[in-house]
Amino acid sequence: MPIPTPETTPAPRRLLRDVVFDKLLAAIGDGTLELGERLNDDELVSWLGVSRTPVREAIAKLSDFGLVDIEANRYTRVVQPTMTEVDDTLNAALGVWSLAARRAAVTMDDAQRKEFRALAKSVTSALKAKKSDHAFEFKRLIDGLVQYAASPSLTRMEETVGARTALILRLSGPAFSVANAVAFTDSLVAAIDEKDGEAAATVLVGAETQDYATQLLDGLREQGTFPA
Repeated sequence: MPIPTPETTPAPRRLLRDVVFDKLLAAIGDGTLELGERLNDDELVSWLGVSRTPVREAIAKLSDFGLVDIEANRYTRVVQPTMTEVDDTLNAALGVWSLAARRAAVTMDDAQRKEFRALAKSVTSALKAKKSDHAFEFKRLIDGLVQYAASPSLTRMEETVGARTALILRLSGPAFSVANAVAFTDSLVAAIDEKDGEAAATVLVGAETQDYATQLLDGLREQGTFPA
């Protein structure tokens, strides 16, 4: 008898360096690896149970994303951005996301708009219920937006600023406003439903978002999470 054909396509095998990258990214995000902490290859190899090569490859990728500083023959450490750098990162991210929103609003088909509405509803429900990390939920929304923009260039740019922004949001703690995040999401969905690219872009860079970004930065200054 012939061997049955699988009903589903097996998931592609992930490279070990990508697995290590995800683990280190999570460790930076949840504070296991603190801002400014020096990274030692031997300690990471022992902790992660892998060889040195995937560790070095993962660290190089984290450096590309602006989450690790590498100074040859001196140190490798988790970034410790200043408030000026945090401000710059947030504004750069909003700029990239506004381009994605403008493009996605006019390129999505009806099925994709329905999928994005469902994603947004899932995100806002999780935010209101505080079921998961707010930075994770917000990044889930942005990842969906960038995906529907269908622009490889925007995807590459978002990978860089998105990782740093997610770290900043994760460390924002009380400064993050669920109400503002939900209102932002609702406005974005409304603009995309109307196929209005300019309105969608304005949600990202308009006065309300800029005001919230200012509140977020002020809250981070008060917390003293990042050096001046």
